[in-house]
Amino acid sequence: MNDYVHSADLRIAYDISGPPYGPPLEAVHGSPYYIHCWDGVLPHRHRAGCRFHPPYLRAVRATRCSCSYRPKTEQSRALGRDRGDDVDALELHDVIVSAHDWRARAGYVVNALFTDGISPLVPIAAG
Repeated sequence: MNDYVHSADLRIAYDISGPPYGPPLEAVHGSPYYIHCWDGVLPHRHRAGCRFHPPYLRAVRATRCSCSYRPKTEQSRALGRDRGDDVDALELHDVIVSAHDWRARAGYVVNALFTDGISPLVPIAAG
């Protein structure tokens, strides 16, 4: 894990790899997996020039919620808002969001709510 970004509700832990100025790819891990579910994809995305931003989701590893109302950890609405906050805090533009497993629903939420700055959504095995 390289760094943290802070939103109004979270301290989001994330890793970052790839070319420093490549197009950003926000990769949402599935459950019960961690960001390492993307390890097999990394070499291909790096060769394509992408900058890879896989965040640890709410309550996973070092990502912590500081909000008083405590939305449920797996709520698609909360996870989608977290992704939008993450993209805003990192000042990413034209970011591609890829979401794995049933957490792909969070990708649908972020794509619907944060239309500025979010490019295509790539859901994988959405349940």
